[in-house]
Amino acid sequence: MYTKTGFTLIELLVVVLIIGILTSIAVPQYQKAVERSKAVQALTWLKAWRNATVQYHLANGSYPQTFDVLSLGTAWTGTEKGCTWGSAYIKDTRSNNDWSFQLYDAEDGHALYMTRLTGKYKGSGFRIDMSSDSSGKIVCMERYSHGIIFGLAEGSYCEQIMDGTRVSWDRGNSYTFRAYSLP
Repeated sequence: MYTKTGFTLIELLVVVLIIGILTSIAVPQYQKAVERSKAVQALTWLKAWRNATVQYHLANGSYPQTFDVLSLGTAWTGTEKGCTWGSAYIKDTRSNNDWSFQLYDAEDGHALYMTRLTGKYKGSGFRIDMSSDSSGKIVCMERYSHGIIFGLAEGSYCEQIMDGTRVSWDRGNSYTFRAYSLP
């Protein structure tokens, strides 16, 4: 007697269904991990630029007006701006293909801004305050005006990708982004 071995159509459909369910769970988690790794790389750059800026301030008693005076070897040669508000206070801008990095210097504070220029999350980024009482606290931001605009739903980067918590800044209407504290 001859018997055929193989899978039935139902068994194959069940396997395809299971693969589809696993893929629908795994792909978003993979995309989140990739985006988070890009953010970690950006945060590393931001902290290095902050440290160099603090060292400059300690040595000279003032904040730098250009990135050229900082002792950081970088190939960031572009000038595309992530933020255009307060252009008199934006002292210098450097960019690469993915990020814009800006040196902000005003009477009310000194900060470094890093904004995504491309990709799904363009218009998102980070801000680090340079004032002595800030201790280098980094804020996640989603820009809603004056620069590269974040086009996704509120919180889809800073809350969902970076696990941030929405904060309200008591600085009037002068900010052009939503701010989130990071864990």
